Amino acid sequence: MEHFVQGSIHPALSLNFVLPQSAEKNSKRIYFSTSAWYRSQSLPANEWVSWLQPRLSDETEGPLCVRVSLSDLTLPEYAFLGMVQTDCMEANPLMGARGVSRFCDMNYKPIFAVECDAIKQLRAQGVDVEVVVPFVRTLADAATIIDLLAEQGLPRGLQGLKVIFSIDTPSAALLSDKLLHYFDGLAINIENLAQFTLAVDQSNPSHLHAYDVQNDAVLELVQKSVKSAVTVNKPALVLLSNLDKWPRLQQVLLDMDSVELFHF
Repeated sequence: MEHFVQGSIHPALSLNFVLPQSAEKNSKRIYFSTSAWYRSQSLPANEWVSWLQPRLSDETEGPLCVRVSLSDLTLPEYAFLGMVQTDCMEANPLMGARGVSRFCDMNYKPIFAVECDAIKQLRAQGVDVEVVVPFVRTLADAATIIDLLAEQGLPRGLQGLKVIFSIDTPSAALLSDKLLHYFDGLAINIENLAQFTLAVDQSNPSHLHAYDVQNDAVLELVQKSVKSAVTVNKPALVLLSNLDKWPRLQQVLLDMDSVELFHF
């Protein structure tokens, strides 16, 4: 199983981030996600790249693949950070416009452009970057984000650019075999997938008793997704924040030796 690597970063923001000890110098892959943080000061993309690139050089030896996740923030989170100005409110932000559906909104095009610029600058410096797209809910989402990335100068396949989709919803898991026609791999966000599969808000303390990433329905979706990726010889990543709490999930993942596991 792939070495555990902690880390989270977002190209529109700055943070005091240091690669943890668990990111060993022989580790070949690092995953940076937005899910673990979003309370830092906004910063131009070129400054973000200048900040990150030497840290990658200092902490690793040899070829390194950095998987950078595009943003999956909710509307209140964007507003809290001052990244958008809007009077519009969503009745249920967790199930509102996130990921691809947000990137399609003209009000958020500048944020998407900043993220893409950061990725392009890293690639121009010789860093092997793979793009991870969150909240791909449908086949239409898949086609849309591939087009949007191309418009920003990041066409899939250009100079080996790989694009991975994140499984955050049951629909993405159920469509995983078809979605892989558009992408070079998949990343399963276990906590988001459990939340949407069980219709449980994990941020609500009164609902926590019903939140279980080891629920049979969640595990079946995980297994189906991994099988879809293995069948076409594409990588399957699993993302979660606290594996120690879930012994049954640990065993399921151990039984699937093709999984790359990232702890963030």
